[in-house]
Amino acid sequence: MSESAKSGFELGREAYDEVGFVLVQGDVQKVSEHLAGIRQTRVRPDVYGRQIKGDGILLFQPRGSRWTVFGYFTGEDQLPRRLSEELSTTVLYYYHEDTSGWTYFSEYAQGKKVETFTFGIDYSEEFGEFIGEDDGQTSDEGKPWDHNLKAGGQQILFRSTKRQVPEQQLLQTEAFLNQGFEERAAWLPPAECIPNTSGKCEAKGLGPEGFEGVHYVPNR
Repeated sequence: MSESAKSGFELGREAYDEVGFVLVQGDVQKVSEHLAGIRQTRVRPDVYGRQIKGDGILLFQPRGSRWTVFGYFTGEDQLPRRLSEELSTTVLYYYHEDTSGWTYFSEYAQGKKVETFTFGIDYSEEFGEFIGEDDGQTSDEGKPWDHNLKAGGQQILFRSTKRQVPEQQLLQTEAFLNQGFEERAAWLPPAECIPNTSGKCEAKGLGPEGFEGVHYVPNR
């Protein structure tokens, strides 16, 4: 990453009811071609400033960044995990759902989940009797959480195979989320710096010079 490349979490969530992004450590052309292979279609390269039709996937790599970014709103991690394994790289997945009030952030390396940080409204008192063993509140894919905290009406969950994190650090949820992006030299930009996925492909806050590339992978 160049000295001028940005990092951190800058995505404003107030404009979204549901939002998710995958960040793949790799060149946008390589990632786009692999994703096109999975979807059995072809890449439309360099679409910034051009019209986009359909509901395919738009991938962009900010200038100077090692990461390729694309929207992924399913809340499921099969694709991030698969890309990590098949490209032998690191993949980050961020997802937020306003309805439930929960935020999810995970890292995959070589197809394995190596870290999870998730937090949101604490429903344990209201729905405690309905919470089962595999609902994600008691374990992370069957593995116990390193931390399962409750503070200020929130529940905060963390597990990592890479490191140990002090409890107090996790309580500052937004700061810890931002730190997670900064430590990985990854940038999830504000909405105005993310290219449109329909109509004319452009970003109000970032011109074409702000990207290594912006590619489109249509549906079959």
